[in-house]
Amino acid sequence: MKPDSNAIGDIEYVPPPAITAETVPIDSPGSGGILSEKEMYIPNENDLTAFFAVGMVVNIVMLIAFLVWAVNQWRKK
Repeated sequence: MKPDSNAIGDIEYVPPPAITAETVPIDSPGSGGILSEKEMYIPNENDLTAFFAVGMVVNIVMLIAFLVWAVNQWRKK
């Protein structure tokens, strides 16, 4: 066996063919929901605004809660 061959043991490894949206229809079994370029959903920049707004509110509430806890712990000493 050559050191630069694709053989694994005594069995030659042959990579499987690439699966693309063109080769697998969306409704076929095992397609995994692969969408073609025309069917892909590309979100607008406004779609995530509410998500990030809620995240910022949660972060601010956690920061304030930590600061209140830290000040109370500091005052106990």
